[in-house]
Amino acid sequence: ILPVPIVSQFTGGDTDGNSTDGNRVADGEYGDYCSGPASAAMAVKYWYNKGYGAIQKESNVALTDAQLMDRLAAAMKVQDNGGTYDAKFVGGLRDYITAHGGAFTVYAEQTPTAQLLLSWAFDNDYLVMAGLSGNSCLWMTVAGLAGPRDDSGRYTVRFIDPTTAAAVECLVKDDAEQLKIWYGSQWAEIDILVGMIPTAWTVARSPVGFDVTGGDGWGVYWNTASLPDDSLYFLTATVNDAGGRNGLGSVLVLNDCTPDYTAGDVNDDGMVNVADLVYLAAFLFTNGPQPPLGLAPADINCDQAVDLADVVYLYRYIFLAGSAPCR
Repeated sequence: ILPVPIVSQFTGGDTDGNSTDGNRVADGEYGDYCSGPASAAMAVKYWYNKGYGAIQKESNVALTDAQLMDRLAAAMKVQDNGGTYDAKFVGGLRDYITAHGGAFTVYAEQTPTAQLLLSWAFDNDYLVMAGLSGNSCLWMTVAGLAGPRDDSGRYTVRFIDPTTAAAVECLVKDDAEQLKIWYGSQWAEIDILVGMIPTAWTVARSPVGFDVTGGDGWGVYWNTASLPDDSLYFLTATVNDAGGRNGLGSVLVLNDCTPDYTAGDVNDDGMVNVADLVYLAAFLFTNGPQPPLGLAPADINCDQAVDLADVVYLYRYIFLAGSAPCR
């Protein structure tokens, strides 16, 4: 999870100085249109908190959240357009950065992919903002990742939603070469990603290995013994061919140390049969060896204990057509 400061879109959009009216359009203000400036304000504050002081200061005084948002809203022409359009967002953010130290680079990509979102936010350390298609007012800020891709090709990404001033976890996926997000009980398109990073920022990477024999495919051996269990990593490959061409690609991997096993295969011989029943009984009652992959394959009935009940369960499965071992 990235420590992204949360900013409500109703923090800005002030035209009459009345801090109690909620900055709603109906009250003569334009806070309803300000998810774009709010999303950008979160990015600015994120880098400000990391030590880039000039990005949120004027005359060496830090801007309040409301001042910051109103500066961004003005640069993005939000009030004039009744929302934050893609080009205005990118151009306005760049103009704001130029006026506040100029130490950042802003990247923008229309029709992005899930791979690009993950690479920018979690492999290259960009602070990423996403603009949803079909709604000029809806922008959100990427703030974390729940895990690797699921079996349906989806990722669960944590966003900060300026309309609710809350973190939300949303599924994202590629669909017909278009990045989509499950938001508001439907799949919506993300038609632009904007990344913000200090120009001098460098990303530390640790080499895993090299493969110089391209004729037999690509592969390296990565010893993850020193890495914490259940942790996410990007594995990035850079490839160069004999013609001088090169390419780069990244994949998100989960360091999962849980042994892969078949439920009921107590002796780890690839089969579930009477030999497993004998092995389990010996382990429980005659001081036999522990199952090679630990107790998980021997918890036949999934009650979080390995005991006589598992022996009975396995016996019934093998000889009496009982229920299969679970996991």
